[in-house]
Amino acid sequence: MNYAQLEAGSAQVSITREAAGDQPPTQSKSDDEPLQAAAKSVLQIQQHRAEQQAEIRQSLRRLQQRMEESVRIISVARAPAYQHLEVTMGKLKITMETLVQESQREEAVEMTLLCKVSVCQSKKMLVFLPLISSITLAAIIYRYQLRFGNITEKYLQFLENVTMTLRNETEEDSEMVKMSSKGIWTINPNGQLGNQMGEYATLYALAKLNGHQAYILPAMANYLSPIFKTTLPTLHGSVRNRIHWKGYYLHDWMDDQYRSIPGDYVSLSGYPCSWTFYHHIQEEILREFTFHDFLKEQTKAFLRRIAGERKNVTYVGVHVRRGDYIHVMPNIWKGVIADKKYLDTAMAYFRNKYKDVIFAVTSNGMDWCKENIDNSKGDVFFSDDPKQSSPADDIAILAHCNHTIMTIGTFGYWAGYLAGGETIYLTNFTLPESPFLKLFKYEAAFLPQWIGIPADLSPLLPKNTSN
Repeated sequence: MNYAQLEAGSAQVSITREAAGDQPPTQSKSDDEPLQAAAKSVLQIQQHRAEQQAEIRQSLRRLQQRMEESVRIISVARAPAYQHLEVTMGKLKITMETLVQESQREEAVEMTLLCKVSVCQSKKMLVFLPLISSITLAAIIYRYQLRFGNITEKYLQFLENVTMTLRNETEEDSEMVKMSSKGIWTINPNGQLGNQMGEYATLYALAKLNGHQAYILPAMANYLSPIFKTTLPTLHGSVRNRIHWKGYYLHDWMDDQYRSIPGDYVSLSGYPCSWTFYHHIQEEILREFTFHDFLKEQTKAFLRRIAGERKNVTYVGVHVRRGDYIHVMPNIWKGVIADKKYLDTAMAYFRNKYKDVIFAVTSNGMDWCKENIDNSKGDVFFSDDPKQSSPADDIAILAHCNHTIMTIGTFGYWAGYLAGGETIYLTNFTLPESPFLKLFKYEAAFLPQWIGIPADLSPLLPKNTSN
């Protein structure tokens, strides 16, 4: 029976007696002894409650001292945790004060009940008041020990959890300090999408190989992050300008000297795009170049549309690089770009090897492609149909195909690397004396299992006037 039920029962007894015309019994001097015993029991309750409250306040002070000590330890390194602990301490104090107030209110209720019992009970019941008071006292002591013991245990456990959390966070902070002691490595973003993908992958691999933290510059982040779920942090311009950088130029391929590049604050440069830098961590690189979901869904919708009713289709992505290469290759690098013959040969390879092949063609010279690519079988589809595609659209389409036909350039290279499967590329596309070969190695640019088709260099050779 709780206190509310006891009080209601006492009131009901009083009302019943008044209705019956009964009056409370007149107490004689000899009847004072039970009442004195009851009063003594109440005094004992009050005294014990005061002791309980003192213990509560003492426990609160101990908790505050321990939490303040934790705050002092981590206040410098963990300002957010410091604020959290202050808030927690405030909540703890409010909770304990609230419990004390509740105990005081309950004390008043208990005294009222005892008084009502002492006044309203008969002489016969007064004999049992000491026993009732003792039982009530024991119940109160047990209840408050249980209640405040659980509260103290709860907050002590909470403090232990907080301490453990702070210890873990301190260890994480130490790891961050260690990371910061490794310095900052970055790379200058040059070129377009294919170039910057190569630069990103090279920075990722070399920084990891040399034990440093890699950061990309905002220009590279603006280029790559709208397409891929890259994870390298971006270096803010204000931080970059305050650092004394050590510049380090990279060749297009991996070199042993790159395994131990000195310096904690290194800014790499060049146009690296070779699997020799990062192929040993291929899974990590592919994960860095995971497409955003909206691009995946858009690409899948495009591939479903071009497949139509056909089942078990084999998709072959085709990238034809033209644009500035039409003039740069023959005039500067003494080389050629892919011609109609090369594309016919590469497409014939896949048509002969696979059933139900579909070619998805991307290019920065789509008009030339539509005039020169054989679509007599109705198995060729262009990425600009029905609307003009972007580089992000094109690389997503190529990467989601089963196999790849590339011509030259880093964009086509990344299409083959991301897609996996078989890749056919144009090889030997410069004359032996080309200055391009001082900067470029075929064996470092294309994976060993890829299939190379030699280019037709006859347009670069002197014409025989006699013929």
